[in-house]
Amino acid sequence: MIGERLIRIALLGKSDVDVRKAAAPLLKAAASHFNETVFLARFRNRQVEIIHAETPDDPARAFVHPGLGVRPMHACSCSKAIAAFTELEFQNSIISGSLKAYTDHTKTTEAELRAEFARIAERGFADCDQEIDVGIASVAAPVSIGNIGATFSVGTVGPIRRFGAAKRSEMGLQLINLADRISGAIQLCNVAEV
Repeated sequence: MIGERLIRIALLGKSDVDVRKAAAPLLKAAASHFNETVFLARFRNRQVEIIHAETPDDPARAFVHPGLGVRPMHACSCSKAIAAFTELEFQNSIISGSLKAYTDHTKTTEAELRAEFARIAERGFADCDQEIDVGIASVAAPVSIGNIGATFSVGTVGPIRRFGAAKRSEMGLQLINLADRISGAIQLCNVAEV
């Protein structure tokens, strides 16, 4: 019988290529559904980085691409979606770290971030309202992998004119469901190979 520890090691050690391969069809379908860019981020080495993005199919529609790579832990929906579900010690390290103000909307105080993490944990998703770039908003939900916890997040990004508060809430709820499906795809991919 395969033990929990072996499964945990296999899940954590999965390469970005394998994770992208498992998640890409779900991300592409979501990009078509939202008609916005959908992305997958991964937590490792105490930071979050976007590892894959799928864009909408509509050639006439302008869209925002979030880029790939590391995101700030305090000012990006994909990072906050993971951070809100980690242990208090890690949240404290984020809050006590460098909290750069990218725009006037960036939350840079302990009180703001603690309230934000609590709100995310209650709702089940995070949003970013122009915290990194003026005019750009995003929403992300944590992707929990077995007993390991939220090691990934899935999100969508677009212009603020299409990403008002009500729309972000609606998308957040849909992303929670997508996160469950992505979690299953990643775990199934891993277990099949163990």
